[in-house]
Amino acid sequence: MQIKPKTKLKALGCKKISNIDPQILNEQSVLLFQDPHPQNVRKNHGAQFFQNFVDEVQAKYDKAKWSEDKYLVLIQIDPIQTEEYDLNLITTAFEAFYLNMNIVQLQERLTLLKENDDYFLINNTYNIKEPIKSFKNADGEKINLSSSQIIKTQRLLLKLFLKNNDPSISGCQLTTQNLFSSISFIDHPIVLECVPDNIITGRAQGYQGAVIGVKDCVQREIITTALHECLHILSVHHCIWWDCIMNFSYEYSEYFSSGGSIHLCPSCLSKVKYQLDFDILERYRRLCRFFTLCGYTDDLKFVQQIMNTF
Repeated sequence: MQIKPKTKLKALGCKKISNIDPQILNEQSVLLFQDPHPQNVRKNHGAQFFQNFVDEVQAKYDKAKWSEDKYLVLIQIDPIQTEEYDLNLITTAFEAFYLNMNIVQLQERLTLLKENDDYFLINNTYNIKEPIKSFKNADGEKINLSSSQIIKTQRLLLKLFLKNNDPSISGCQLTTQNLFSSISFIDHPIVLECVPDNIITGRAQGYQGAVIGVKDCVQREIITTALHECLHILSVHHCIWWDCIMNFSYEYSEYFSSGGSIHLCPSCLSKVKYQLDFDILERYRRLCRFFTLCGYTDDLKFVQQIMNTF
C-alpha cells in the first residue's frame, strides 16, 4: 500500500508544495524522501495530519507544550554494562536533533537492585526503594521489568530532587515550573504490562516521561529509540507518510543502516518545529556534525543532499 502524494501534502496542511516552507519540503527535496516500509503503512496507529497535531497540542497538552525555559532531564539507572551506551553521546544527539531544547543530565542516579526474585529501584540520597513488577521471559526467568513503573519511579526521584533543591544538575536551576519531562536508560529487559513476554526497546507515557532499555542494543539503536520516544513526549504520533524515525517500526527502514531511520520526514519535522521553533538549516548543520562524529556516512550524505535543495 502506497500513500498518494496529494495525501502526503494534506498531512502537511497544504494542497500545493509551493505553499510549504521550502526548508521543510520543496520540488527537489521531495524526491529524496522515500516511502515508508509497507509494515509501517499497515500499522497506522493514529497517524496525524499537521492541523490535527496542532489542535491536540493546544487542547490536551497546553501545560506540557515546550517553551524555551523548560528542561528535559536524562537519567541513568545503574548498573549499565552495554558497551555501546554513552550518555554524553546521547546528550549530543539530542542537542542536535532537538535544536532549542534544554537537555540536562541528572547526576543523582537510580540503581536497579535484585533481592531473590524481586526487583527494586533505589536511591540512597532520598531513601527511595520502589518495587518494580517483573514478568517471566520465554525461558521462564522472571526478569522482564514493567516500563510504566520505571517511569513512575523516575518521576518520584525528580519530585524529591526538586523538593530538596538538589544541586546535582550543573548549569541550570531546575524547578517544578521549568521541568518538562525525563527519559531514563536501563540495561535490562523492559516490557508493557499488557504484553509482559514481549521485550521492547523504549516506552513513553505522554509527557510524564520515557524509559529506554539499552540491553544488547547497538549505539545507533539506543539513540534512535531515545529520539523516537522523546517525540512521543512532544505529542507526535506514529507516522505513515514517509520513511521516518516516527514510523511505528522505524527499524524497518530500507534506506539506512542498523538501527533504522534517524530522520524526521517533512510532516514530523513541521510538528517538531511547531513545538520548538528552531532554525531548520542550523538544525541540519548540527546534525551533520553529529553524524560526522559518529561515522554515520549514509545519514550525513542524506542531510547534505537536503541542504543542497534550499
